[in-house]
Amino acid sequence: MNKKAEMMGIKVLSFWMILIWIIVGFGILAGVWIFFSIESDLRLNQAKVISENIGGCLVDNTYLDKDFVKDEFNLFDRCNIDSELNKRYFYINITLADFNSNEKIKEILKGDSDFEIQCYLSDKSKDYARCFTSSYIVYYTNENDEIKKGILTIKSGSNNLGERL
Repeated sequence: MNKKAEMMGIKVLSFWMILIWIIVGFGILAGVWIFFSIESDLRLNQAKVISENIGGCLVDNTYLDKDFVKDEFNLFDRCNIDSELNKRYFYINITLADFNSNEKIKEILKGDSDFEIQCYLSDKSKDYARCFTSSYIVYYTNENDEIKKGILTIKSGSNNLGERL
């Protein structure tokens, strides 16, 4: 057998193999770099989840929780929400207003009240909190045990930026 031709084939094969290894290596590096450079902003989604969970907790078939209008109503206990939620990254504003007169019956504010302003300015800067508002037409029981029609508005905000991957 011709040993010189055999050695030439190994040299050519090793050149192509090294080239393929380099291409595969760059492909893996590019994939890892792209994956870890992505930033995901979940603040609006967090605000939606908070608002919808509170709405689901307080409203059952258009009837508002009977204890909501009472002074001793505790939102965190009733809806199984962690009380640490209201420290500095989240905002909750729940307002019950009469359907006909639009008179405020009750309002619950939890969290950083500065988010109320940041919600209106969120399109100006990406650093401001993102907010979500949901409204429900509900029937509630007032202090005289009369069933009234009202509008429940839940505004929630989040500025929990999380971290990059």
